[in-house]
Amino acid sequence: MSPRLKVIGLASVLALSLCAAAVGAPARSQAAQVVKTFNCHVSGVNIDTMVQVKVWPTGASVATGDPSAPDPFVNFSTHNKGYSVGDRCRSVSKHVVMSLNGLVASKETDADCSAPAHVWIKLVLGTDSNGKPTSAKIEITQPHAKLKPLAHVDWTTDGSTTYHRPITCTTHN
Repeated sequence: MSPRLKVIGLASVLALSLCAAAVGAPARSQAAQVVKTFNCHVSGVNIDTMVQVKVWPTGASVATGDPSAPDPFVNFSTHNKGYSVGDRCRSVSKHVVMSLNGLVASKETDADCSAPAHVWIKLVLGTDSNGKPTSAKIEITQPHAKLKPLAHVDWTTDGSTTYHRPITCTTHN
């Protein structure tokens, strides 16, 4: 056998063994990202109606109604896979561009915002290989005010920042 054929043969054997090792190796789990927009109907339609944004180290929620017994819109927790959506929200195909325009960062994690009869909530949720949340961006937008955001949350398992529109929202811990 010529030296050239020996090299080609050796290269073929190496390539086949690398392919076999790759096939037999367990697949690496990849993180996923979910991007959803919801149209959520706020309880009541008076000026005192609020949308509540709550953030904690293991998750976040957006809700309406009585703060002591809120009616959830969207929430997630690192203890569960994915996210949940309340009965007042419907998934929509609207394209909402997230923007911090007009919002200010807050040291407090929670916000209460006066809201119109309905709001759009955009959720960008990053998950680990088990489907549990690792990062999230949530934006609550007024659909009839040229898509002006009311509040925005950047959340990770390492910490979070809440942004709000000072005219319509108050913040607290």
